[in-house]
Amino acid sequence: PDVYAVLARAQLALNEPAADITATLDEYEALLARTGHALFEGELHELRAQLAEREGHAPEAAAALARAHACYVRFGMTAQAARVSTAAGDRSA
Repeated sequence: PDVYAVLARAQLALNEPAADITATLDEYEALLARTGHALFEGELHELRAQLAEREGHAPEAAAALARAHACYVRFGMTAQAARVSTAAGDRSA
């Protein structure tokens, strides 16, 4: 799963087309579904939020951040949950 996350981050940093990034994230999601690695779902949602934010889709970004936060909380990943909450607060300000 890390390979997909690194690839998506690189695509975002290089400002690649949204369709390419979405395809990477869809493959990431399919891998998680096949393997049951739910621990990585928060990161997937966080990356989707970053893409939505970049594309100017604030409601989608907020929803993805909320899903990421819920995943992080579910797995006791308090630092990640706090980071996502802070990011969501920054976006709403």
